[in-house]
Amino acid sequence: MGVNLTAMVIMLWYLHRRFDGLALQEWSLPILSLIGASGVAGIACWLTSWGYEVLWGSEGTLKQLLQLSLAGSVGLRVFAVLVSLMKLPEVELLIKRFGKKRN
Repeated sequence: MGVNLTAMVIMLWYLHRRFDGLALQEWSLPILSLIGASGVAGIACWLTSWGYEVLWGSEGTLKQLLQLSLAGSVGLRVFAVLVSLMKLPEVELLIKRFGKKRN
């Protein structure tokens, strides 16, 4: 994670210099809110996995697969709800595209 974060900072610095400035102040709030939503989704995944293990245990491949699937789907749903509440233009475009494919 440290390598990825360092690479991102270096790349942003390079692009900022190359393009004579980037809209970093405009980007910072959506990026930080996405990081927060990701953290909340991760906590939801962990709590779901922990609760499943407490209730039903995790011995056996089928139970582990179910535990992983359940925790992953809960985390994905939590993240999707939080991101949809942020009203980011990219998310709105994605929702519109999914809506068109259903019809």
